[in-house]
Amino acid sequence: MRLSGSNENRRFRGSWLFAAYLFVSFSLLSQSQTTIGEISGTVTGPNGSILAGAHVVLSTTSSSADQKQTETDRKGRYSFTGLPTGAYKVTASATGFLGSGVRIVFLTSSTATADLTLSPLQTGQVESRTGNPVPGSPPAFTAAGVRGTIAPSGYASGLSSEETFQVQATANALEATFFSRLIDGARVDCNQESILLHKLENAPDEFAANHALGDFYLGHGDYSKAILYLDAARSLVPSDFTNSRDLAMALIGAGRGSDAASLLERVLLDGGPGSTLFKLLGYAYWSGGQNEKSIAAFLKAAAIDPGIENQYESGLGLIQLGALKEALDLFSVATKTHPESARSWLGLGIAEHLLFHKQEAVTALLRSAEGDADFFPPLALLAELSGLPDETQADLLRRIAGYLTAHPKDAEAHFAYALVLSKQAPPAAGGNSRQEVTIHLKRAVGLNPKMARAHFLLGAMEAEANNSPGAIKEFVEVVRLEPGNARAHYRLSLLYHRNGQQEDARREMDTYRAIHDKRGGEDLADGNVTHSIGMSLFETVSGQRGCGLKTE
Repeated sequence: MRLSGSNENRRFRGSWLFAAYLFVSFSLLSQSQTTIGEISGTVTGPNGSILAGAHVVLSTTSSSADQKQTETDRKGRYSFTGLPTGAYKVTASATGFLGSGVRIVFLTSSTATADLTLSPLQTGQVESRTGNPVPGSPPAFTAAGVRGTIAPSGYASGLSSEETFQVQATANALEATFFSRLIDGARVDCNQESILLHKLENAPDEFAANHALGDFYLGHGDYSKAILYLDAARSLVPSDFTNSRDLAMALIGAGRGSDAASLLERVLLDGGPGSTLFKLLGYAYWSGGQNEKSIAAFLKAAAIDPGIENQYESGLGLIQLGALKEALDLFSVATKTHPESARSWLGLGIAEHLLFHKQEAVTALLRSAEGDADFFPPLALLAELSGLPDETQADLLRRIAGYLTAHPKDAEAHFAYALVLSKQAPPAAGGNSRQEVTIHLKRAVGLNPKMARAHFLLGAMEAEANNSPGAIKEFVEVVRLEPGNARAHYRLSLLYHRNGQQEDARREMDTYRAIHDKRGGEDLADGNVTHSIGMSLFETVSGQRGCGLKTE
């Protein structure tokens, strides 16, 4: 039967469009191998107003995993350079505004332009990962223009990248307990160095003397010296498992992952104890840039020992590698096998959040908090997350208050309580809530003066109250503690300008720009969540152990 003319036309148009799509796709694919270009544009608010400091994210249309991030300059401009031709997704967000939604950009030559416009938030709306308002969510706490919680980087953690930063930083800190457990606290007595050196002088070929001195330096983070003496001890007694394990840790701490992996492989072949060595092997592979082998080692460690502690440590190791699906599977099984384990639920919550499963993450973290009243990490993480329902925020505040009553000298608990309270009752709406938030933030920094997050939030609140000297004091402390905190320098510049201190304002703005340029306009968080193993774990363990060791 003959098709009607209109049907033939539709078929022809459909075939033509499909052919055109294939032509463009193949053209982009072939060009992407030879052409390098740039995507740039401006981010504006209502009526074309410039939005400086807006957060812009670029990714390919095929994957959101490999992202580039930057911020708009003082003229609202941004750019991503060194891009192969192809199709890209661009989104923009800024504190106090709805996200832009996804803009598809085709880079077919050396340049492409994508201008984005943001709309201001209305009462009852908060930013979401998709850039759409979340109905029924409580208004976010605004402190001098910063909406949402304050992450250590100085960003508002209403942005998903900042929540992710804080969650990953928590995972780093938690995993450091694995190394803390292996490095015996008895080894950190600073007065022992001269005694141990004297013993070695009297018996240079004695295994025990070399091992003890090597462990001393390992416990203090002096990995070069630790390797020297632990390696000497291994040459004397190659079969000693503990010495080989400690030597591997020192090699990992010194960034010699490949050497550590070779050593651990030999020990495992000789029948050394399994799960702990496989976890160390995972970190050794990671340090040496062998991610696939690292993932396999952590999975092997988890398979060897079904115990709660091993599953928890193996899962956190997978999270640090970025093997989130594997970690999610591991913790899903662990929570079924050990439903009473708070740590298993915490690991599941971290994995769910990093996979952008917000509701599942909140559910798991709440379950973790129920499992152990004295286990604070899940409550601290929940305090950092934005956009929680009213009833969850209220319940969380009660839980943290209960923990705080039992642990009145816990700085993190005071900070978390202030953070949740600030979200639940905007300080601008009532003096009592503002006063209570301030009291707990000051208690937090009193107990831990190095808590930059608390100083940042205090500075933001003082700025909102038009107390420029007080705000300046807090932000000065933030940049003293975290010199690479770009947002704190930016805030200081604005405060100095408002206070008539123009030279100081220029200096801080120059510092902000220098940090921005140095990092290529990408994530300005103070510290990268993908630290090397020596930075993210060993510094956490050994950073509190230093005592002015002798140098040769």
